[in-house]
Amino acid sequence: MNNSTFSTLIEFNTTKNSSEENAVNMDISFYIYVWVTFTNVVIFLAGIFGNLMVILVVLKVKEMKTHMNYLLLNLSFADLLVLLICQPSALLEFYAKERWYLGLVMCNQISHFPLIFSYPLKYYKIR
Repeated sequence: MNNSTFSTLIEFNTTKNSSEENAVNMDISFYIYVWVTFTNVVIFLAGIFGNLMVILVVLKVKEMKTHMNYLLLNLSFADLLVLLICQPSALLEFYAKERWYLGLVMCNQISHFPLIFSYPLKYYKIR
């Protein structure tokens, strides 16, 4: 690589970094923070409650132990894991203004979690 190409790359990277900083430093209105927080908390609590109820009912009630209900159990368990891991990290990313504070491992794995969680009880034996 010659010097002119190298200097062009440095100028491009410098320009890109300054525009990214301007985009991150945009002020977001207070009502947006309130609305995003309220919506996420309602979805989180309703999702946790609803999925736990489905899991408990399918596991405790004898008449509910059918093949279709075990598929619903699988879906509820996967949704519960996504709610517990992915939603809080998304909310943290919103408050951190596009900065990542959860480490390199979570950064690499967070996009794979919904796919991994979609098969948690695939080989669960139905009694």
